Amino acid sequence: MDKKDAISRLIQKNRAFFSYLLSLDEKEREPERAIQLASLAARFAADYPIGCLSSTRLETLLLKYAKDLPRPAPEEAKPRSFLHVFTQAMSMGGHTRMAERWVQNRKDKDEIHHLALTMPFSGELPLLIQEAFPSPSVFSPSSSSYLERARFLRNLAMGYERIILYHHMDDPVPILAFGTADFPRPVFIYNHADHCFWIGVSIADLVLELSTRGSEFSRTKRGVIHHKILPIPLKELEPLHLSKEESRKKLGLPQDKKVILSLGATHRYWNRGDKNFQKLMLDLLKARDDIFFLMLGATSKKKYWAAIRNSPFKERVLFHPQVPREELEDFLFAADLYLEAYPKGSGTGSMEVVLYKIPAVLIRNDFAQFDSYRDFCTPFEEVLSQVLNILDKGIPEYVLEERRKAIIDHHYPHAWNQRLEEILAKAPSRHQIHPFQEPPCEIDELSQILALNQKKYSSFFRNPLFQSLPFFLKIRIRSNGLFKGIF
Repeated sequence: MDKKDAISRLIQKNRAFFSYLLSLDEKEREPERAIQLASLAARFAADYPIGCLSSTRLETLLLKYAKDLPRPAPEEAKPRSFLHVFTQAMSMGGHTRMAERWVQNRKDKDEIHHLALTMPFSGELPLLIQEAFPSPSVFSPSSSSYLERARFLRNLAMGYERIILYHHMDDPVPILAFGTADFPRPVFIYNHADHCFWIGVSIADLVLELSTRGSEFSRTKRGVIHHKILPIPLKELEPLHLSKEESRKKLGLPQDKKVILSLGATHRYWNRGDKNFQKLMLDLLKARDDIFFLMLGATSKKKYWAAIRNSPFKERVLFHPQVPREELEDFLFAADLYLEAYPKGSGTGSMEVVLYKIPAVLIRNDFAQFDSYRDFCTPFEEVLSQVLNILDKGIPEYVLEERRKAIIDHHYPHAWNQRLEEILAKAPSRHQIHPFQEPPCEIDELSQILALNQKKYSSFFRNPLFQSLPFFLKIRIRSNGLFKGIF
């Protein structure tokens, strides 16, 4: 059996086990446990690819319980008001930053922006959230019950004109809260996990996509019909003119090397087998003895960095897993060239590099790269030669400026606000339930890449959702997984 066939069988096993979890859910009579099983199934599909990115069967189970909740009490919505909804209050994460910048971009628009959490929260909110949503504009439920949390969110949301969801892929509370036409306010989902399985398609009056490619995933692999592209909003960067020599001196980096900077957490550098970043690094280090790699955000401990750790070039590779935000610009300006993470890309980090007009090689990948720079991404097969060429000859100033302008025209406040206004002018004014046709499950390139680097199955058993199930149910689920040859 070749590698592709093995991956196909793995996805088919994932699909079979996902279906088994849904069959357990359909037989469950206790509502809270049924909802927990639905959330567990969604978590499994998000972590272990099943060939599609949504499930009509799963959402139908949750909609049944949504209809049993009391109708929301009539309430007049605050004019020009938005309720942003998170699962948890997180200090990091793209969706936290998106909501914060949404609010900042609209601060002179006479709008109301509040935040609701679907999980109970006590303690001090992360600083980023405090700045975007100053007290008392953050609300969270007090109950751990799924149905009580949904009731809380449904009643709270009645006071707002529009609802913007950034929920976790496996969070059932939004479907429970808004899974009825009795709730009248339009519900938008900001698709911050566009390559992942998530639940909520049936309640989305509009899906806000980050890119054209993400929009294609939603249409072909999720069954979404109503969606518009709204790029992530970026903060305007102050022009910086830092000296390369001074930055390197400050950071203790060699002055006589060609420094190649790459930016991204470890999981962005999965080893794809046929195309992998680690081999690309080794080829570059072999090609020139003056190349020095600076890896920001990644740790060398993962097994797919073994080739680098054990290579004769390891002294010319420096990993910096944690870099304070205030030091990032020094690292950027110390570089001769920026090389984007692969195969998952670096998104906002890459755009910031382009905005500073630092020579960059952005690599085309199979995920949903932003429209503003996908056109000047390089196919992986051509990256080696392009990097060596740029180290020799550089990139013309006019090209750097054209790329910078492309980012500004998509993501800076003036352009982003204009795009949002266009979307809101044509967006639905009343909420509906949207039955959707689940796309056929296909073992395509995206599914294969995700399966190649899926989590170990043992992590599924450590998930709190699984751990909190009754003992007999945990044994039953484990046994089925063993029978199907999954675990």
